[in-house]
Amino acid sequence: PPPPPPPPFFLHPHAANRDAQESRGLEMCIRDSSQVPRFTHTFVIYEDTNLPEKYQNKLFGVEPLQGRVVYSDVAGEGSTFKTEDLGFPLKTTDTWFRPVDIQVGPDGAIYVADLYEQRIDHASHYQGRVDNTNGRIYRIRSKQGWQPSAFNVNGWSNQELFDLFKSNIRIHRQIAIRLLKNRTLSNTETQHLHELLNSENEIVALNALWAHQVTGHFNLELASTALMSPHDSVRSWSIRLAADHIDLSDAYKTVLVRSIAAEPSVHVRSQLAATARRVDPELFAQMIQALLYHGEDAGDKHVPLMIWWAIEANANQYEALKFILGDASVWNQEITQDFIIERLAKRYAMSGKRDELDMLSWLFKSAPDDDSKSLLLKGFEESFEGRSLASLPEPLLNGIREAGGGSPILRVRLGQPEATTKALADIANTKGEVAVRAGLINVLGQIKNQDAVPVSYTHLRAHETPEHRGLRG
Repeated sequence: PPPPPPPPFFLHPHAANRDAQESRGLEMCIRDSSQVPRFTHTFVIYEDTNLPEKYQNKLFGVEPLQGRVVYSDVAGEGSTFKTEDLGFPLKTTDTWFRPVDIQVGPDGAIYVADLYEQRIDHASHYQGRVDNTNGRIYRIRSKQGWQPSAFNVNGWSNQELFDLFKSNIRIHRQIAIRLLKNRTLSNTETQHLHELLNSENEIVALNALWAHQVTGHFNLELASTALMSPHDSVRSWSIRLAADHIDLSDAYKTVLVRSIAAEPSVHVRSQLAATARRVDPELFAQMIQALLYHGEDAGDKHVPLMIWWAIEANANQYEALKFILGDASVWNQEITQDFIIERLAKRYAMSGKRDELDMLSWLFKSAPDDDSKSLLLKGFEESFEGRSLASLPEPLLNGIREAGGGSPILRVRLGQPEATTKALADIANTKGEVAVRAGLINVLGQIKNQDAVPVSYTHLRAHETPEHRGLRG
């Protein structure tokens, strides 16, 4: 079928050699995203109204390897996002076209920086082997009704910059925040900024929060108030700004931890998990314990692993972890069962350090049920596969035995006589599963169990082929 018509864009090159650029026939077309592989390097979300409506609130990304610009739908997916490719508004047959950056200008047009190189070669570029006379910039703008416009805020008052918070154009809001960073606010202006933080418009409230930060008016009192904002983004950013830039008071920590249980937004809970990694051990423990009770996040793509990331970073804060897992009900939470217990056992077992093995012993002792103990055993066994158990502390060995000893292979490795006897019988049973018997033979060989030799030899003789006999002879 014929290709679809091009979108209503006008492409205007700004290049050192404009005639040469235009002669290479840069063109635009839209194709179904399933026809072409994707590898986007950087992108913008187009929020302006300059381009036709079908392109508004879409993702525009550059693909230097494929030499094109792609645009996509963006939709929420739990704490993260997903995209669906819609086409390629900027594409060319010129194989030197290498778009490496993309930005929305204050005029509402999209600007694309073209490195213009034969190939993407990071090693050569890093060493300076790049032709800096070839680069060019392209502008993507609406074909109809285009009126170049300037955006000059020179001399604007603080109040006029505040008014930009409600602009639909992201760069206008960003310019306002950047300029306010170097401004001094009067008491009246500071009070007005407080009022904007309570705006029903989420974009206005969020930019008011950022303005508080850049002008030096963000403090723990404000951060505590922001935790009650109806806007997810305001709550998330207030948590991040407070934890990253202010010494947290006990009063704020109390309010923060109390807010977690009732926090309705998965995006805010994701930020809480990220923040928990960077705070002091006591606050980390309180935040993580509260987050583990949000079972609705167990199926999220990021939050459970963000929680694990925080725990792993604090793995040596043993008292903090004992606080988290000191409550038996925490062990039974879905996130704890699916993402934490097995990983934590593996983390400590792989280390081999005495203090971490002692912490693993504590976990076995504290596990409240068979399911939790089985997860600990699974993590331990996977981490110690092929490794000697000789140096393990006796409390840990006792904990493993009391937890059931793990798989038949682990029980053999632990030297349990009844497990070894059963393993020899299973090897001799020709009707048993081949993979299970092979695993038992392997582990008996690793621990150099002499009783396994005649059993294995008898098994081999029973299944010997004429070819094997020839080799033996």
